[in-house]
Amino acid sequence: MALSDQLTDLAQRTKKLEDAVTAAHEANKAKLEERRQELKASQEARSKALAAKVADAKAETRSWWLDTTAKFEQRRAELEAKHEQHMNERSVEAAERVAEQDEDNASMMIAMAAFLIDSATKAVVEAGIARERASELKKEHLTVA
Repeated sequence: MALSDQLTDLAQRTKKLEDAVTAAHEANKAKLEERRQELKASQEARSKALAAKVADAKAETRSWWLDTTAKFEQRRAELEAKHEQHMNERSVEAAERVAEQDEDNASMMIAMAAFLIDSATKAVVEAGIARERASELKKEHLTVA
């Protein structure tokens, strides 16, 4: 997938994140439950797509990504299990505690997403610089030869 296509997809997913925040603020439980199911399916599909992309990567990159995504997925699964466990709490205090913890987790994931977007932007710029450098060296090499 081309970088521009990936950015368009990211923009669309960011819009869906904004819609989820709006639904949460509107306390629209039905919309949130529906969105939750869509996201679960999307996460599974994206996980498979990422695994395929990682499989095509060079060994060093592949190893780093596998470690990183495995740790992230483990933490996400732990948070989801904890959320599910605590959703059965019947006291107001416990429900408030779960909501606050979930909001904290969402805030941290958004911060991580912002960090990753900045990192991706830097990687795109560095790749462009490297590609230009390779082109310059190629031209120099052809001129000298």
